[in-house]
Amino acid sequence: MRSLHDATERICELKGDLIAQEVLTTSLLLTLSPDASARFLRQFERASETARVVLVNAPISEHTLNAFERGIQRTLALLGIKTRVAVD
Repeated sequence: MRSLHDATERICELKGDLIAQEVLTTSLLLTLSPDASARFLRQFERASETARVVLVNAPISEHTLNAFERGIQRTLALLGIKTRVAVD
């Protein structure tokens, strides 16, 4: 039973870390100048496509892939980019 408790604690820690990263990302994106935002978007699109290729070819769950895609969509929405709606 201890390992289940340890796993639950770790999941909660990871959630907290993720929320902190979301706050950081949101804050940074909202302070970018238009020029910096455009440069960021180009780099973000390249990096997210690379990550997508790695994830699709990795032994991970569909839940992870779907969460990744939702995170990408949230970031693009913060930049005011209209994107397609993913169907889970």
